[in-house]
Amino acid sequence: MGIGELDVRQLLETAVGRPVSYTISVLAAFSTGINGLNQTLVHDLVDVSRVERIVIYDCLYEQSSGSTAAALGRARSKAGLNLKIIAYKCTTGGNSLDSAQNLSVVMKNPALIPTAGIINLFYIPAYTALITFRAIVSGIADGLVTLTAGSPLEKAFVAMEAITPPIRNSMVSSNATWRHVFGGAPPSATVSFEKWAGEKATQLAVRKWMAELGSTKKPGSIRDLIWSNRLPGWPGGDGEENHDLLLPDFAWEYLPA
Repeated sequence: MGIGELDVRQLLETAVGRPVSYTISVLAAFSTGINGLNQTLVHDLVDVSRVERIVIYDCLYEQSSGSTAAALGRARSKAGLNLKIIAYKCTTGGNSLDSAQNLSVVMKNPALIPTAGIINLFYIPAYTALITFRAIVSGIADGLVTLTAGSPLEKAFVAMEAITPPIRNSMVSSNATWRHVFGGAPPSATVSFEKWAGEKATQLAVRKWMAELGSTKKPGSIRDLIWSNRLPGWPGGDGEENHDLLLPDFAWEYLPA
Protein backbone atom coordinates (compact mmCIF):
# COMPACT_ATOMS: atom_id res chain seq x y z
CA MET A 1 0.00 0.00 0.00
CA GLY A 2 1.33 3.41 -0.94
CA ILE A 3 1.00 6.78 0.74
CA GLY A 4 -1.09 9.62 -0.67
CA GLU A 5 -1.16 13.39 -0.36
CA LEU A 6 -3.96 13.27 2.23
CA ASP A 7 -1.92 10.86 4.36
CA VAL A 8 1.14 13.10 4.18
CA ARG A 9 -0.83 16.21 5.08
CA GLN A 10 -2.57 14.53 8.01
CA LEU A 11 0.71 13.19 9.36
CA LEU A 12 2.39 16.60 9.15
CA GLU A 13 -0.53 18.50 10.64
CA THR A 14 -0.85 15.99 13.46
CA ALA A 15 2.87 16.40 14.20
CA VAL A 16 2.89 20.22 14.28
CA GLY A 17 -0.69 20.82 15.38
CA ARG A 18 -1.67 23.26 12.63
CA PRO A 19 -2.26 23.48 8.86
CA VAL A 20 0.94 23.24 6.83
CA SER A 21 2.30 23.83 3.37
CA TYR A 22 4.85 21.30 2.15
CA THR A 23 6.79 20.03 -0.82
CA ILE A 24 7.85 16.42 -1.18
CA SER A 25 11.53 16.54 -2.13
CA VAL A 26 12.72 13.05 -1.13
CA LEU A 27 11.09 9.63 -1.37
CA ALA A 28 12.80 6.67 0.28
CA ALA A 29 12.23 2.98 0.93
CA PHE A 30 13.91 0.44 3.17
CA SER A 31 13.37 -3.31 2.91
CA THR A 32 9.66 -4.09 2.44
CA GLY A 33 9.08 -0.36 2.04
CA ILE A 34 9.76 -0.83 -1.66
CA ASN A 35 6.17 -2.10 -1.92
CA GLY A 36 4.75 1.21 -0.76
CA LEU A 37 7.19 3.24 -2.84
CA ASN A 38 6.29 1.39 -6.03
CA GLN A 39 2.56 1.69 -5.38
CA THR A 40 2.90 5.39 -4.59
CA LEU A 41 4.73 6.04 -7.86
CA VAL A 42 2.75 3.75 -10.14
CA HIS A 43 -0.59 5.15 -8.98
CA ASP A 44 0.50 8.81 -8.78
CA LEU A 45 -0.50 9.06 -5.12
CA VAL A 46 1.76 12.04 -4.45
CA ASP A 47 3.07 14.93 -6.53
CA VAL A 48 6.58 13.90 -7.60
CA SER A 49 7.17 16.87 -9.89
CA ARG A 50 9.48 18.50 -7.32
CA VAL A 51 11.09 15.34 -5.98
CA GLU A 52 14.87 15.75 -6.02
CA ARG A 53 15.86 12.19 -5.16
CA ILE A 54 14.60 8.70 -4.51
CA VAL A 55 16.62 6.58 -2.08
CA ILE A 56 16.37 2.79 -2.07
CA TYR A 57 17.96 1.19 0.98
CA ASP A 58 18.90 -2.39 0.06
CA CYS A 59 15.57 -3.26 -1.55
CA LEU A 60 16.03 -2.95 -5.30
CA TYR A 61 13.75 -5.81 -6.36
CA GLU A 62 12.59 -6.22 -9.94
CA GLN A 63 9.02 -6.87 -8.82
CA SER A 64 7.56 -5.72 -5.52
CA SER A 65 3.90 -4.68 -5.63
CA GLY A 66 4.58 -3.82 -9.25
CA SER A 67 7.59 -3.26 -11.47
CA THR A 68 10.29 -1.21 -9.74
CA ALA A 69 11.76 -0.12 -13.08
CA ALA A 70 8.35 1.05 -14.26
CA ALA A 71 7.74 2.93 -11.01
CA LEU A 72 11.11 4.67 -11.12
CA GLY A 73 10.73 5.41 -14.81
CA ARG A 74 7.35 7.01 -14.14
CA ALA A 75 8.87 9.17 -11.41
CA ARG A 76 11.66 10.30 -13.73
CA SER A 77 9.17 11.22 -16.44
CA LYS A 78 7.37 13.51 -14.00
CA ALA A 79 10.30 14.90 -12.01
CA GLY A 80 12.66 15.32 -14.96
CA LEU A 81 16.22 14.34 -15.69
CA ASN A 82 17.54 16.10 -12.57
CA LEU A 83 15.92 13.46 -10.37
CA LYS A 84 18.64 11.48 -8.58
CA ILE A 85 17.98 7.81 -7.82
CA ILE A 86 20.27 6.26 -5.21
CA ALA A 87 20.37 2.55 -4.38
CA TYR A 88 22.31 0.94 -1.53
CA LYS A 89 23.36 -2.63 -2.28
CA CYS A 90 24.16 -4.57 0.89
CA THR A 91 22.78 -8.13 0.71
CA THR A 92 21.54 -10.88 -1.57
CA GLY A 93 18.19 -11.05 0.20
CA GLY A 94 17.57 -7.34 -0.17
CA ASN A 95 17.81 -7.17 -3.95
CA SER A 96 17.12 -8.94 -7.22
CA LEU A 97 20.51 -10.06 -8.53
CA ASP A 98 21.66 -11.74 -11.72
CA SER A 99 24.03 -14.72 -11.87
CA ALA A 100 27.03 -12.39 -11.51
CA GLN A 101 25.51 -10.77 -8.39
CA ASN A 102 24.76 -7.54 -10.23
CA LEU A 103 21.58 -5.58 -9.53
CA SER A 104 19.05 -6.87 -12.05
CA VAL A 105 17.07 -3.63 -12.24
CA VAL A 106 20.25 -1.74 -13.12
CA MET A 107 21.50 -4.28 -15.65
CA LYS A 108 18.14 -4.54 -17.45
CA ASN A 109 17.50 -0.79 -17.42
CA PRO A 110 20.92 0.82 -18.02
CA ALA A 111 19.59 4.35 -18.40
CA LEU A 112 17.56 4.28 -15.19
CA ILE A 113 20.19 4.50 -12.43
CA PRO A 114 23.71 5.71 -13.29
CA THR A 115 26.74 3.95 -11.82
CA ALA A 116 27.35 6.87 -9.48
CA GLY A 117 23.91 6.28 -7.96
CA ILE A 118 24.81 2.78 -6.74
CA ILE A 119 26.41 2.49 -3.30
CA ASN A 120 28.07 -0.90 -3.04
CA LEU A 121 28.40 -2.16 0.55
CA PHE A 122 27.82 -5.75 -0.55
CA TYR A 123 29.33 -7.96 2.18
CA ILE A 124 32.36 -5.70 2.59
CA PRO A 125 34.02 -6.70 5.89
CA ALA A 126 34.69 -3.08 6.90
CA TYR A 127 31.00 -2.27 6.44
CA THR A 128 29.90 -5.25 8.52
CA ALA A 129 32.44 -4.38 11.20
CA LEU A 130 31.38 -0.72 11.31
CA ILE A 131 27.65 -1.30 11.65
CA THR A 132 27.97 -4.14 14.17
CA PHE A 133 30.50 -2.19 16.22
CA ARG A 134 28.14 0.78 16.35
CA ALA A 135 25.34 -1.54 17.48
CA ILE A 136 27.46 -2.92 20.31
CA VAL A 137 28.46 0.61 21.34
CA SER A 138 24.76 1.48 21.60
CA GLY A 139 24.06 -1.72 23.52
CA ILE A 140 26.76 -0.88 26.05
CA ALA A 141 25.47 2.68 26.40
CA ASP A 142 21.96 1.36 27.06
CA GLY A 143 23.19 -1.12 29.65
CA LEU A 144 22.16 -4.13 27.59
CA VAL A 145 25.65 -5.36 26.73
CA THR A 146 28.71 -5.88 28.92
CA LEU A 147 32.07 -7.02 27.59
CA THR A 148 34.32 -9.15 29.77
CA ALA A 149 37.53 -7.27 30.53
CA GLY A 150 40.52 -8.84 28.82
CA SER A 151 38.41 -11.09 26.58
CA PRO A 152 39.19 -11.33 22.85
CA LEU A 153 35.97 -9.47 22.11
CA GLU A 154 36.82 -6.67 24.52
CA LYS A 155 40.27 -6.35 22.93
CA ALA A 156 38.70 -6.29 19.47
CA PHE A 157 36.27 -3.62 20.70
CA VAL A 158 39.13 -1.43 21.92
CA ALA A 159 40.89 -1.83 18.56
CA MET A 160 37.73 -0.79 16.66
CA GLU A 161 37.10 2.09 19.03
CA ALA A 162 40.57 3.46 18.29
CA ILE A 163 39.99 3.73 14.54
CA THR A 164 36.25 4.46 14.22
CA PRO A 165 35.01 8.08 14.02
CA PRO A 166 33.17 8.84 17.28
CA ILE A 167 30.34 10.76 15.61
CA ARG A 168 27.91 8.40 13.92
CA ASN A 169 26.51 10.63 11.17
CA SER A 170 29.88 11.72 9.87
CA MET A 171 30.90 8.92 7.49
CA VAL A 172 30.06 9.20 3.79
CA SER A 173 29.45 5.82 2.17
CA SER A 174 30.56 6.87 -1.33
CA ASN A 175 32.27 10.08 -2.39
CA ALA A 176 31.26 9.50 -6.02
CA THR A 177 27.58 9.21 -5.10
CA TRP A 178 27.76 12.31 -2.90
CA ARG A 179 29.21 14.30 -5.82
CA HIS A 180 26.56 12.85 -8.14
CA VAL A 181 23.76 13.95 -5.83
CA PHE A 182 25.02 17.27 -4.48
CA GLY A 183 27.42 18.39 -7.20
CA GLY A 184 30.47 18.76 -4.96
CA ALA A 185 32.78 17.03 -2.52
CA PRO A 186 31.46 15.89 0.87
CA PRO A 187 31.94 18.33 3.79
CA SER A 188 35.47 18.44 5.17
CA ALA A 189 34.20 17.33 8.58
CA THR A 190 33.06 13.98 7.17
CA VAL A 191 35.04 10.76 6.77
CA SER A 192 35.13 8.75 3.56
CA PHE A 193 34.10 5.14 4.18
CA GLU A 194 36.18 4.02 1.21
CA LYS A 195 39.31 5.77 2.52
CA TRP A 196 38.68 4.61 6.09
CA ALA A 197 38.16 1.00 4.99
CA GLY A 198 41.39 1.06 2.99
CA GLU A 199 43.63 2.21 5.82
CA LYS A 200 45.99 -0.40 7.29
CA ALA A 201 44.96 0.34 10.88
CA THR A 202 41.30 -0.11 9.94
CA GLN A 203 41.97 -3.39 8.18
CA LEU A 204 43.83 -4.78 11.20
CA ALA A 205 41.04 -3.75 13.58
CA VAL A 206 38.35 -5.09 11.22
CA ARG A 207 40.05 -8.51 11.06
CA LYS A 208 40.11 -8.71 14.87
CA TRP A 209 36.47 -7.66 15.09
CA MET A 210 35.25 -10.00 12.37
CA ALA A 211 37.00 -12.91 14.11
CA GLU A 212 34.53 -12.34 16.97
CA LEU A 213 31.43 -11.97 14.76
CA GLY A 214 30.40 -15.55 15.43
CA SER A 215 26.78 -16.65 15.33
CA THR A 216 23.56 -16.36 17.25
CA LYS A 217 24.33 -19.94 18.31
CA LYS A 218 27.62 -18.88 19.90
CA PRO A 219 26.93 -17.19 23.26
CA GLY A 220 28.85 -13.99 23.77
CA SER A 221 29.70 -13.48 20.08
CA ILE A 222 28.91 -10.20 18.35
CA ARG A 223 25.92 -11.63 16.51
CA ASP A 224 24.60 -13.23 19.67
CA LEU A 225 24.86 -9.94 21.59
CA ILE A 226 23.13 -8.00 18.82
CA TRP A 227 20.25 -10.36 18.20
CA SER A 228 19.65 -11.86 21.65
CA ASN A 229 19.37 -8.31 23.01
CA ARG A 230 17.36 -7.10 20.00
CA LEU A 231 19.66 -4.11 19.63
CA PRO A 232 17.99 -2.85 16.42
CA GLY A 233 14.63 -3.13 18.19
CA TRP A 234 13.72 -6.56 16.80
CA PRO A 235 15.19 -10.10 16.67
CA GLY A 236 17.19 -11.41 13.73
CA GLY A 237 19.67 -14.00 12.56
CA ASP A 238 23.15 -14.48 11.14
CA GLY A 239 23.82 -12.17 8.19
CA GLU A 240 20.75 -10.02 8.70
CA GLU A 241 22.88 -7.34 10.31
CA ASN A 242 24.18 -6.27 6.88
CA HIS A 243 20.63 -5.29 5.94
CA ASP A 244 19.04 -4.34 9.24
CA LEU A 245 21.82 -2.07 10.52
CA LEU A 246 22.25 0.02 7.35
CA LEU A 247 20.03 2.94 8.32
CA PRO A 248 21.56 3.93 11.67
CA ASP A 249 24.88 4.69 9.99
CA PHE A 250 23.93 5.87 6.51
CA ALA A 251 20.31 7.05 6.37
CA TRP A 252 21.47 10.57 7.20
CA GLU A 253 23.22 11.02 3.86
CA TYR A 254 20.30 11.59 1.50
CA LEU A 255 17.22 12.04 3.68
CA PRO A 256 16.12 15.62 4.41
CA ALA A 257 18.04 17.24 7.27
